[in-house]
Amino acid sequence: MAWSPNTWKARYVLNYKRLPYETVWVSYTEIASLWAELGLEPITDGSIPFTTFLPVISVPPKDGEGARTAIAESFNIALYLDRAFPETPRVIPPHTAALHSAFIQALSTAFSAPLRPIMIPQVPFVLADPLGAAYFTRMREKTFPAPVTSSAGGSGGVKLAEVSPRGSEKRKADMENAKKALQALDRIFKANQGEQEQGETNKEGKSIDGWIMGSVGPTFADFAIGAIFRWIQSVEDVVLVPDGPIGEAEKGELWSLIRSIDEGRWAKYAERFREWEQVI
Repeated sequence: MAWSPNTWKARYVLNYKRLPYETVWVSYTEIASLWAELGLEPITDGSIPFTTFLPVISVPPKDGEGARTAIAESFNIALYLDRAFPETPRVIPPHTAALHSAFIQALSTAFSAPLRPIMIPQVPFVLADPLGAAYFTRMREKTFPAPVTSSAGGSGGVKLAEVSPRGSEKRKADMENAKKALQALDRIFKANQGEQEQGETNKEGKSIDGWIMGSVGPTFADFAIGAIFRWIQSVEDVVLVPDGPIGEAEKGELWSLIRSIDEGRWAKYAERFREWEQVI
């Protein structure tokens, strides 16, 4: 199942540009060897918690001669595809790469981070690969600081089941933080009010209301947000918990919040990405 927000960012870009590609499914335990096979150097500068990761694309030479080009990380992939295929619609408009980079970093800190305690513990239960699920669990547990009162004893890392248990006070606080993050994102979008007429369309006749850059159309910034919403929907649609399948009333806890807040704008926003959600 395609669930990762990072790979969804790259998939949205490829589909939006209508570039042919093939998805290769990779276990978490195989990512490091894939990087080595493609000639990519692990990231060891400490800028991210993992040295190898997905997405990665491997692009054949246009003339059919020479080596393939391997690119890792969704923002780098978007930059490369814009430059390598100028005949396709750009997702990072001219002179906005630095602004996009800053926005993506801010999005990770201010929007994605508050969602992690709710979403990350659910992910292992949607992974079809048991070894990959165990690896994901082991590595992600290291990213959550363990309180002294936890079973981890404050030694660095906490069991995912203890991060934000359903029905706990911690979950209530995490849901409130998620709500505040959504409201902050709403304020960012509302900064565009007055910049375009309601109901305005682009040259293809499609609505431009609600995109971050308005009449420019969807950009990588939009796809980054859409990927987060796709992640939430994908995982919450099928999630299981350790003691068995959860009931319908408990499913979609975070997505239910997203649908209900800010007059339902986020559910409508997420729906606009449907035409670029083919998994090829």
